[in-house]
Amino acid sequence: MAQVLVEDLDPIILEKLEILAQQHGHSLQAEIKHILEMAVQSQATSSKPVNMAKAREAAFQMRLQLVGSIHTDSAELLRKEREK
Repeated sequence: MAQVLVEDLDPIILEKLEILAQQHGHSLQAEIKHILEMAVQSQATSSKPVNMAKAREAAFQMRLQLVGSIHTDSAELLRKEREK
């Protein structure tokens, strides 16, 4: 099996990847492998690879920004709004 070495990775990105891995119950290696596999599969099935690549990157960046955040159930928030 091939191995890949990623040099000069921003420590903040590495930390966020470790948090994502922990949240998904994966090892860091398994999380990175999953991210790469999903990116390649998406690229291979996309009719517009450039736009999909940008969309995947934007989604990934959003997930990284939300790491560690507490998220509420939107249904509960909508119910409260309707009760006002």
